[in-house]
Amino acid sequence: MAIPFEQIEEQKENIRPLKEGRSAASLVQAFSKNHESIGSERAKFEEAISQSGDLDDPIQPYLDYINWTKETFPQGATQESGLIPLLEATANAFKDARFYHNDPRYLKVWMMYARFHREPRDVFVFLARNGIGAELALYYEEFAAFLESTGCKSQADEVYMMGINANARPSERLARKYSEFRARLEANPPSEDEPRGNPIIRPALAQKAGDAPIDGANDSGSSSRGGFGGPAKVEVFSDPSGATSQPAQNTGGWDSIGTLASRRKENVVSAVPWAGQKLEQSSGHSSRSAGPGLSVYKDPPPKKGERTMVAMEFVTDPDTQEEYCLEEILARSRKIYGQAFPDSDDEQDEESTDVTSHRVPRSPTMTLHTKAATDEVYEMFNEPLNEDGEDTDHGFDGDDYPDEDMTDYKSPGMHDLNARTNVLSINDNQSRKDADSIQEPVTPMRDSGYGRLPVMTPIAETTETQSTVMSQSLMNEPVVDLDLVNPTDEQLRRKILDSLDPSLEQYQSFFPTPHANFAKGDSLKKANLSSHPIVLEFPTGMYCIRGVLGEGGFGIVFLAESSTGQWKAVKMESGTAPWEFYILRTIQSRIAHSREIDSIVDAESMFSYADESYLILDYLSQGTILDAINAIHSGLPECVAMFFTVELLRTIESLHDHGIIHGDIKPDNVMLRLNPIADHQWSKYYDRHGRNGWGDKGIVLIDFGRAVDMTKLRPDVRFISDWKMDNQDCIQMQQGKPWSYDADYYGIAAIVHLMLFGQYIKTEQVDGEHRITATLKRYWQRDLWEKLLLLLINPGSELPITQSLKQIREEMCTYLENYRENGGVSLKGSIRELEDLCKKGHTNRKM
Repeated sequence: MAIPFEQIEEQKENIRPLKEGRSAASLVQAFSKNHESIGSERAKFEEAISQSGDLDDPIQPYLDYINWTKETFPQGATQESGLIPLLEATANAFKDARFYHNDPRYLKVWMMYARFHREPRDVFVFLARNGIGAELALYYEEFAAFLESTGCKSQADEVYMMGINANARPSERLARKYSEFRARLEANPPSEDEPRGNPIIRPALAQKAGDAPIDGANDSGSSSRGGFGGPAKVEVFSDPSGATSQPAQNTGGWDSIGTLASRRKENVVSAVPWAGQKLEQSSGHSSRSAGPGLSVYKDPPPKKGERTMVAMEFVTDPDTQEEYCLEEILARSRKIYGQAFPDSDDEQDEESTDVTSHRVPRSPTMTLHTKAATDEVYEMFNEPLNEDGEDTDHGFDGDDYPDEDMTDYKSPGMHDLNARTNVLSINDNQSRKDADSIQEPVTPMRDSGYGRLPVMTPIAETTETQSTVMSQSLMNEPVVDLDLVNPTDEQLRRKILDSLDPSLEQYQSFFPTPHANFAKGDSLKKANLSSHPIVLEFPTGMYCIRGVLGEGGFGIVFLAESSTGQWKAVKMESGTAPWEFYILRTIQSRIAHSREIDSIVDAESMFSYADESYLILDYLSQGTILDAINAIHSGLPECVAMFFTVELLRTIESLHDHGIIHGDIKPDNVMLRLNPIADHQWSKYYDRHGRNGWGDKGIVLIDFGRAVDMTKLRPDVRFISDWKMDNQDCIQMQQGKPWSYDADYYGIAAIVHLMLFGQYIKTEQVDGEHRITATLKRYWQRDLWEKLLLLLINPGSELPITQSLKQIREEMCTYLENYRENGGVSLKGSIRELEDLCKKGHTNRKM
C-alpha cells in the first residue's frame, strides 16, 4: 500500500521525534483522524483501565493507552493529548505494587515522565527512596546520563558504580555503558568547580528503612517567631478545606512526588464568594506631611589627586586658547579643518573637478598583456584630444567616481575624548617629511576622452608582484637559488623584499620612516588600555587603542578605533621587515577577482619605523573556529563542519595555485565570516558557487607571519623550522624533517578533526601511514572524511596535491547541495545558531 507522504510533509513541523522512531503509516493515520473518532477510542481505553483490576497483568491497559496516545498525538505532550496526566496516573497507580518495582515496562513509564518533569533529579531520588528500578540497569544508565548532561560527571561515575555493585540487570550492558562513560571522562575530565563529595545522591540511593523524615515536619519544638524575636511575617501555605493528608511512610519524606499540576497550586487563588467582601480603598487625601523639595544634584568637588579624564590638548588650541567643538576636533583629526567644500547642489568648478577625478584605486590589479589587449588600448590612446571649446572634465563620470563628501563619514565615537588619553605621535619633524614625501611611480600622462592615461606605452600597470600564477612560463628566475632554507630567516626575507620591482616603498599604503623611532611598544604593553586608552597618530590618521586582542607568533594585536569611527586590528611587531604586509598585498593582487579574496584578511596599511612596525588589519568580531568549539564544548554538527571544510579547502587551493604557502594553519588562525543577511536573500539550500547568500558565509585566514612566496624560490625548495614545535605542527616539522606544502595540509586536517570531535588531533602510524586515533561515527560520511584526512596527513612527495583535494571538495559540495533537514536541523539553521552564539560573549581574538 502506497503511503501518501505529502500529508506528512505538510505536518512535519508538528511531529515530535521519538527515540525509537515513528511509523509513516501511523503518522498518516493520526493526521487523518477527527475529534469524534479520537474521543471514542479514548473512552475504550479508559473503560479498559477501569476494569484492569481483574486482569493478571493490570498494567498492560495503561501501557496500551500510553502507546496509543504517543501515536495519535505526534505533537507530543500537549494539553489535548493528556500524555503527562496519563503518565502520572500510571506511575502512581503501581508505585506501591512491589511486584512491578523492577519491571522494565513500569520503569520506562517513569523515565518517560522524567523527561517532562521540571526537576528530573527529584524523580530519580523518589525512585531510589521507594526502591523502584533498583535492580534494573536502565535506572542507573538514565540517572547517570542526566547527571553527565548537567555537568555532574563525578556524581554520574558514582551512580554507575552503585548500579554495578547492585548487580543491576542486564549487567553486560551496564558495564559497556560505564566503559563508554569512562572513555568520555578521560577525554573531557571533570572541572575543578564541579560538585564533588556527592552529598545528595548517596543518601538518596542508600536510604535505610526506619530513617526519620528529612523535612522535619514533626518537630514540635520549632518556633513561630523570627530569628530576632519578632513575629514571623511569612504566611505558610495550607491546603484548602476538605483536603486529606496521608500518614508519612518510611521513605525519608519521599512517599509521594505529586503531580506537575499540584506543584503549581501555590500560584492559584482559591475561589471565594463575592458576597460580603470589602475592597480597601485609599482616601483622596494623603496623610503624609509634605517633605522638602527635590534638590538638584551637583557634582561633588574633586578629591585630592583626582584629575579630569579629558584630553584637553584636543579641546583647546595651545597657541590661541581657542576652544573647538566635537565636529571641529573630528575635522582636525582628518586634516580637513578649514577647507572649503562645495555644496552638493552647486556646480563643480574646474579646479575641484580635477581634485576629485584623480583618485587612485586602492590597490592596482594585474592585467593580462596580450597583443589584442595592447592594440585595443593603443587605439584608445590615439584618439584625438578634446578641442579647446569642449568640456575638459577628464571623462570621468560622476556616478563612477562620486565626489568625496566628508559629511558622509561615520562619527568616530567622540567618547574617546571623555577618557584620559596619551597621544603618541612622531616627534621627529624629519620623519614626517619622509612619510609625506612618498609618492607613487610617475608615468607621463595626457588628457584624453578616457581620463589621464600613459602616452603611447604598452600596458604596464603598477603591480605589487610580478607573478600571478605558478606557471613556469610566467615565473622569473628565483631570487634565492637554494634547495633548503628557513622561511622565517630575516636575511632571506630582506633579499626577497629588496628584489621587488616596483619596490615596497612605492606601495601606496606603505609608509616607511626608517630614520625615526616610534618607541611606543613598551607603553602599549604596560598600559591598562580598558580604562586608559592610548591614541596613536600615524601619517594617515589617528587610532585609539582600546585593548589587546591577542598575541600572535610575530607580534601583539590591539583593538583600535580609527578616526573614521571604524574598528580595526592593529598588529605591532618588533623589527622593520614588513613581510606579512607584502604577503597580504601579493595575495590581493593575484586573486583579486576570485571569491577567495573574501577569505583573506585585508591589510589596510603599514607604518614602519626604525624600531617597530604597525600593520592595520580588518577587525573580525565573530571569533575563530577554536572560539566556536570552546563555546559549545563539543564538535560542530557534521554538515557545518563540512561547510567550513569546503571553504578552507577552496581558499588553500587558491593560495597554492598562486604560489603562497600559509605555513601556520591552525584553529585560532581561521576566523568565522558570517556576514549578516536578510533571511529572504539567503537560500535554504547550499550553493557551491556562493549564490543566493551563501557567499556571505565562510572563513577568513589570518596571521601570515610564516607565509612563503614560492614564486621567489626554486620549485623544489624545502624548508626547515627553528621555532618551538607542538602537536599541531605537521609530522615533518615534529620529526625535524624538511617540509613545504605539508604544513598547510596537516593544519587543515587538525582543524577538521577539531570540528568533528571537539578535540585536538592525535595520530598513529599504521602500515607505514599516519592515521588519526579517533573513530569516525558510523552515521557520518565516513568514506569522505577518511579519504580527506588520509590524504591531508599523508600527502606524498608530489606536491602540491591541489587536484586531489579539489576532487574531494567537489564531492563534499555535492553532498551539501543534496543535504536536507536531518532530525529537523538544516545546514542554514545550524549556521544561524552558530551566528547567534557568536553574538554572545566576547572572547580573545588573535590576528
